[in-house]
Amino acid sequence: MCPDISVTVGFEIALHGEKPQTPPHQKRLDGEQEAQVIALRLGKPPKGFANWSLRLLAEQVGELAIVDAVSHETLRKTLKKGGIFRQNAKVVDSLLSSTLRIAGMRRNERARERAPQ
Repeated sequence: MCPDISVTVGFEIALHGEKPQTPPHQKRLDGEQEAQVIALRLGKPPKGFANWSLRLLAEQVGELAIVDAVSHETLRKTLKKGGIFRQNAKVVDSLLSSTLRIAGMRRNERARERAPQ
């Protein structure tokens, strides 16, 4: 290591290099688009399909104009980051339906409480 580099830029930067200011690749999906993809995945697959595949999901995301084009690998990473895995998709689906059922029951209870007797 040249002694003058550590003096001009600092020891840590001379030793480890400087961190890039921007990520190497621009993100394909923003937070809202990621939420739309996760919501689409948690919904029922299109007619004629029993389950979602990553390629089918990528096709549907393009058709619904969530983004212009996206790869199945980008969607895999998005779903993994969102906690939606292929192995536990049935568990997530059942949890979602249970949550919706409980929310519906609570809504019905509140409506009955507000209704005049």
